Amino acid sequence: MKDRHLLFKYLFGLTVCILFFPLAVSAVDSFIHFKRLSVDDGLSQNTVLALTQDHNNKLWVGTIDGLNWYEGSRFVSYYKAPDDTTSLANNHVYSLHTDSKGTVWVGTQVGLSRYNIVGNNFTNYSSPDNQPMQVLAIGEPEEGDRLLLATNIGLVIFDKKTGRMKVQPELAGKTIYSVCRMNDGFLLGTSEGVYFYYVRNENVTRLLLQLKGETISDMLYDDKTGNCWLASLTNGVYCVDNNFQIKHHYNKQNTPAYFLTNSVRTLSGDDKGRVWIGTMEGLLILEPETETFRICRFSPEDPTTLGHNSIRSILKDNQGGMWIGTFYGGLNYYHPLAPSFGRLQHSAWRNSLSDNTVSCIAEDSDNGNLWIGTNDGGLNYYNRKTGVFSYYRTGTSANALKSDNIKCIWTDKDGSVYIGTHGGGMSRLHHRSGRVETYSFPHSTSLTNSCYSLLDGTDGTLWVGGMSGLYLFNKQTGELSQHPLAKKHKKLENVLIYTLFRDSKGRIWIGTEESLFLYASGKLEELHLSSSAYLHGLIQAFCVQEDSRHEIWIGSSTGLYCYKEGAPTAWKHYTMKDGLPNDFIYNILEDERGRLWLTTNKGLACFNTEEGTFLNYTKQDGLPHDQFNYFGACKAHDGTFFLGSLGGVAYFKPYELGDNPYSPDAVVTGAVVLNQVITDMKSERVRYYQDEQGRMLGMSFPSDQKLFNIRFAVINYLAGKRNQFVYKLEGFETEWNYSRHVSFARASYSNLPPGEYVFKVKACNNNGKWSEATTEFFVHIIPMWYQTWWAKTLFIFFSVGLLVFVIYFFIARAKMKMQVRIEQIERNKIEEISQEKVRFYMNMSHELRTPLSLILAPLEELLGQSNLKGTPVQQKLDYVYKNGRKLLHIVNQLLDFRKAEAGAMPIHVAQVNVEGLLQDAFALFKENAQKRAISFHIKSDLEGRLFPADRTYVETILMNLLSNAFKFTPDGGSISLSLWTEGDTYGFTVRDSGIGMSPEQLTRIFERFYQVDGQRKGTGIGLSLVKMLVEKHHGTITVASEPAQYTEFKVTLPADMAAFTEKERELPAHEVETSTSLRELPVADEYFSGDASAIVAEELSDGDQIEAGSEEERPTILLVDDNKEMVDYLKDNFRQNYVTLTAGNGEEALAIMKEHRVDIVLSDVMMPGIDGIKLCQLIKRNLQTCHIPVLLLSAKGSVDAQTEGIQAGADDYIAKPFSIHLLKGKIANQLKARQRLKHYYSNTIDIDTAKMTSNNLDEEFMSKAIQVVEENISNEDFTSDELASQLCMSRSSLYLKMNSISGEPPANFIRRIRFNKACKLLLEGRYSISEISGMVGFGSSSYFSTSFKKYVGCLPSEYVKQHTK
Repeated sequence: MKDRHLLFKYLFGLTVCILFFPLAVSAVDSFIHFKRLSVDDGLSQNTVLALTQDHNNKLWVGTIDGLNWYEGSRFVSYYKAPDDTTSLANNHVYSLHTDSKGTVWVGTQVGLSRYNIVGNNFTNYSSPDNQPMQVLAIGEPEEGDRLLLATNIGLVIFDKKTGRMKVQPELAGKTIYSVCRMNDGFLLGTSEGVYFYYVRNENVTRLLLQLKGETISDMLYDDKTGNCWLASLTNGVYCVDNNFQIKHHYNKQNTPAYFLTNSVRTLSGDDKGRVWIGTMEGLLILEPETETFRICRFSPEDPTTLGHNSIRSILKDNQGGMWIGTFYGGLNYYHPLAPSFGRLQHSAWRNSLSDNTVSCIAEDSDNGNLWIGTNDGGLNYYNRKTGVFSYYRTGTSANALKSDNIKCIWTDKDGSVYIGTHGGGMSRLHHRSGRVETYSFPHSTSLTNSCYSLLDGTDGTLWVGGMSGLYLFNKQTGELSQHPLAKKHKKLENVLIYTLFRDSKGRIWIGTEESLFLYASGKLEELHLSSSAYLHGLIQAFCVQEDSRHEIWIGSSTGLYCYKEGAPTAWKHYTMKDGLPNDFIYNILEDERGRLWLTTNKGLACFNTEEGTFLNYTKQDGLPHDQFNYFGACKAHDGTFFLGSLGGVAYFKPYELGDNPYSPDAVVTGAVVLNQVITDMKSERVRYYQDEQGRMLGMSFPSDQKLFNIRFAVINYLAGKRNQFVYKLEGFETEWNYSRHVSFARASYSNLPPGEYVFKVKACNNNGKWSEATTEFFVHIIPMWYQTWWAKTLFIFFSVGLLVFVIYFFIARAKMKMQVRIEQIERNKIEEISQEKVRFYMNMSHELRTPLSLILAPLEELLGQSNLKGTPVQQKLDYVYKNGRKLLHIVNQLLDFRKAEAGAMPIHVAQVNVEGLLQDAFALFKENAQKRAISFHIKSDLEGRLFPADRTYVETILMNLLSNAFKFTPDGGSISLSLWTEGDTYGFTVRDSGIGMSPEQLTRIFERFYQVDGQRKGTGIGLSLVKMLVEKHHGTITVASEPAQYTEFKVTLPADMAAFTEKERELPAHEVETSTSLRELPVADEYFSGDASAIVAEELSDGDQIEAGSEEERPTILLVDDNKEMVDYLKDNFRQNYVTLTAGNGEEALAIMKEHRVDIVLSDVMMPGIDGIKLCQLIKRNLQTCHIPVLLLSAKGSVDAQTEGIQAGADDYIAKPFSIHLLKGKIANQLKARQRLKHYYSNTIDIDTAKMTSNNLDEEFMSKAIQVVEENISNEDFTSDELASQLCMSRSSLYLKMNSISGEPPANFIRRIRFNKACKLLLEGRYSISEISGMVGFGSSSYFSTSFKKYVGCLPSEYVKQHTK
């Protein structure tokens, strides 16, 4: 049983070898490497269904999500735009075709589209019945007037001239997958086999009846051999001869080694006559003559394989390149002349290279196999015939290497392999026996026990380069010792030896990390550069090579050097400036043509020494990595180069990397004028010109378009992005501009003078082959009208005329200047007088407020006395009071006018019941109208609706207009107020039967300070203020009048809130908290009737007084004002109920508060030194005084001024002139509120700091005091003195502070907290009464019970019973 199992394993292994051995051999002999292009490169989508190439050599790519064209460096995509009928019909592209005239046709999921080169857009065509139609393939008869469309509804014949379509009746309803021209007709691949379509008579014949059940997806006709190839979706590929007889059938059953599936999607032929077969499981390449196949499939380990195994489209381009469209792998490109590099790389799933970082390579001279040293994978032995790797690595056995980091390899003639390692010394491997001998460097550490270079000494010795200098190894004795040269020359000691090389003259070149030495005829010479541009003129050599002309080449970190002995200049230097991809050169190899191949940090360079040109290869060309490694280069006997890199081994035969024979064509693809593409510009001033095939010929634009650039493409797919080009603008430039990067394929120019220019561009491929023809593109810059000759002539005449006009102008100006100056002086005087008048009124207004306070306040008191009612004195005082109110009205009106003029009266609009508002104002004038027998009535159409308005300002407008009407209407006249709405406006009209105005007076009625002649009944600013307020509402005011008949003012305001800005619709924060009474109304009191004494009497209230008592019981009020009369008046009024203290400014007030107990502060705002606002802030920020209420008095009565005072901490703000009764009431309310709070807390043991304090400082103080007491609550001896000490206060300060806040002395405060704590402990029920008495600081439980009953109202035991029921 065991033997049978072993036999099975042997047969299985033999079968695998037989199957895969030929594949391995073919992989080494020839390569097919693809370049992948996907969405990462700009492709719209990775599923490529269709391909074609236009007459400009651009490649068109159809995907299931958009159409693309590619010109070697970039993709440009087209999509369907829903709102653009000139865009692509559908994003799902099934087929593409370039007709004989170069037009690109696109078959989509819904129909056919034609790309219009002129206009860069599409014309779309649909099926005859306008139903969606899938165009799966497109063919063109020889005459070129029609197209044959293979669709899902049958064969459709399309007329290109008329755009009409018709369905071939015999094939209607059948799905046609492919069309292929053959002789005088077309082969049609359908879902039911093969048909032949005759173009002349449009007849259809079925062919190959044996295939009628198969779906033919694609067809290929070879006119040279007469063979036709048919692709079946279900049964592989058929080869049919001229007589339509099946010659060959290739499928999974007949050729199972290559056909992994019978599903074939597409076919194409190449320039070698091979057939490319696209299946769903890879790409097959068939040699028809030998009937041999090559299979190409996707490999995740090799990026040069196909991007995906499912092949959907294949195209051969004009250069012989093959383009493969896959289902998920995007676009793949192959050209037989493209660089083709084989790879040896590490794989985790199969026998492979042990590590991708390859440090050295050497050939086994006996059999041509390779020894490959790696950085971490030890030594690899590669059998080139079988493709099998063997490994030599570190281990515990005696034959194991001492390090896996291999640095150099030398193969001896006797079959021994010498291996230099890093940290493991030097080893000798006897290949036949597998025995390994390791030799350590004398006196070395683990780091310096390293070997980096080896050279045969020809006398039975081996030169060894290590990290610590040059050594000599005796092959016979196995002795490794310091080299005599190192003993003699100290520069070869303790230095890393990179390379050792013997030239044809027997000289030895020694390259170290510091310099390069030449040893010849027993002498050692250090080589220096003739130039001193490098440090000490030394060369850091990594490799030395002698070419077939016996020239020495040195690779270094600073470029390539050539040493020519005997030449005038011994050294020739090549760097990146000469074309090297990088100056760091690791290795140098020479091929049969004498070219040098250089490995660098940025790829591989091929140096043509005769021409001095470099041809560079990178990872983009198929290299496994761009960075190579030291000593990692080997030339095999068969000419194959093996190069070690950080990504594995790259191998190739230099003669197979042929030159690029295709010179690229430069094609102008477009132009941009002022950052706009000319094909997209709609302006008639900018034009572009194209030929019938869409080639750009030139453009014209006016000279005011200062900036333009010309875009062009260099199309050569074999060179990819390494094409070069030169260009110049003839007529502007004389020299060619060179560029090495095709990504910069654009030329920009700016500020060129008008004229005709020719842009010329030539292209060059990567081998330096230039295109023979020069592409030209004309540029015509049209001069602007002012740049023409006739415009210049007109300009001269205009300049002369202008000079004459200027002279005349200055003469006339001199005459007019005096007149203008006189008028300006007059206007300035008028304005100055007006401003002086305003300033005078403003100053007087503020000055009048304080005296008015001393007039109106005493009058209120007198009018309030009952013994004066009905007496002549009371009537006279009433007159005085009314005129004082009138004066106050004038003052307020002046202030409001000045604010409105300065923009300091912002409007705040809200939805208001305007009808109710105006009716209230109307009612104020009724009594006056009755006394004067004036007919006064109101009419309204508003019906209580809400309209946007600023309540205060609308009242001001109406009050001024009604006041004006009553001024100028005689007794017995009539005044009417009409409220109306019209469209999106509303308003009101005030009409009176007064004296009227003349037309001249009407034109000036709204000027400030203007008054009707002979009338001195006002200040002349009321109507000016009204006009300002109306305009703030975005409204209008008009006036109509006839002298001695009537005057009518009409105010129109917007009824839509949208007419006001967002800021105007906002209600300011301070307005929410401030009553509308603060925004004073300029109302004329003299037009109201009524008894002033009665009005004043209504303001009095007994509740506003504080009962008088002894001086100790009376509250103390501090009066602060710099006006002595005001202080005396206030002191006289408050003397009866308060202890009054006075101060002339803020400094005096603070000093008094330190010496006296103060219960409330009444302060003026405008004072010298510390004003009222600053004084309020200092009081409220001081812990000793923050509990004292502060009331501010000021002549500044605006809302902003009041807001400033409240924000400073004031408890109230009262504008001058003030009502003495109102002031007394506000002071009494402040004190009563505090008394009520003290009384409440005197009758309870609970303490809530937030409720019993009015500011944060007091709350923090009380919280701190409670905390201190609670911390000492069990201390029976804790007193108010200790409390004051811990609060950092004096005993008296604590007493005043505590009494002011809580209404009790500190001792009572402490006791309250003790009892509060006792109540909580009693309710917890965990302690006895005696325990609780000790816990709250009572030494005796009986004393505790007695005190508890006194403060709480019951004994502790009763308290528990009451609160636990």
